[in-house]
Amino acid sequence: MTRGGVLPGEDAVARIESEFPKTTAGALAKIVHARIKINAKDFAGAAALLDASVIRDYTVIPDYALSMKASALEQANRHVEARAAYEQVARDYPNSLRAREALLQDARLFTQDGQAGAIPVALKQLAAKDDAAALLLTAKAFEQTGNSTAALAGYLRDIGWPHGNAIEIVQGEDMGMRSRIRAEISPVVGASIRVSGTARVLSG
Repeated sequence: MTRGGVLPGEDAVARIESEFPKTTAGALAKIVHARIKINAKDFAGAAALLDASVIRDYTVIPDYALSMKASALEQANRHVEARAAYEQVARDYPNSLRAREALLQDARLFTQDGQAGAIPVALKQLAAKDDAAALLLTAKAFEQTGNSTAALAGYLRDIGWPHGNAIEIVQGEDMGMRSRIRAEISPVVGASIRVSGTARVLSG
């Protein structure tokens, strides 16, 4: 429905939608209409068009449309809905080439919204496949939640370092304030890290 990369007029596309409901032509017209809305920065309008069930029922690119919807919601600053759409891409279309990027973008939105603690769970499946981007985002999430020990332990596990299921970190000895931190490491890539330890009580 484009010629030389140029989108048709919005009225023409809308007319195809109305004249050919519940058809492949009408469904594809909705996707093109959504692209026109996005180019005009009407992100909410684009997301509404892409929510139509006719796209799922009458095209072979519902994963593409759902990814476009998620992106439109993100650009409209509707992050909760955008994350839900990204997660739906990965859940409903796990074999799609867009599934991986959807999960990664979901994690990035968690970071932007100050919810880094949710990232290890969101990326667990990708991390289990040794996906480099997922492992990096997971490590950064542990750091952002103030758990640098867990971040280090997770990194050592994920690169295959022989950790013996645990590491111990001793710090503060040079300042006379010795503390010991132990991280218990599950052999499962992407699993949580259990951190415990002792610290010197400061008198005030």
